[in-house]
Amino acid sequence: MRHNEKISRSAAIGWIALLGFLFAARKGFKMKIKEGCTASSSDFWYDLTKGGYLNPEEILENKEDVEAVKNAISVLTDFEDSCEEQIEDFVQ
Repeated sequence: MRHNEKISRSAAIGWIALLGFLFAARKGFKMKIKEGCTASSSDFWYDLTKGGYLNPEEILENKEDVEAVKNAISVLTDFEDSCEEQIEDFVQ
């Protein structure tokens, strides 16, 4: 294993632990969806991030939930980008 792969894997484990902690704090919590919302998705992750078809501000009722989702997206896209940049053959 090369040095940068070891660092990348350590960073990935750290991010996963952090995300696990953050999601455990919200376990069982349901976000309030705006009444009459008709959003749909065939590829949730793409539509939420790169596609821009799922806009938390248009879907969620509470501003705190919108901010929580935006923050989670930011953390997860940073993680995804780091893996793609630093782990050889990460994207298959």
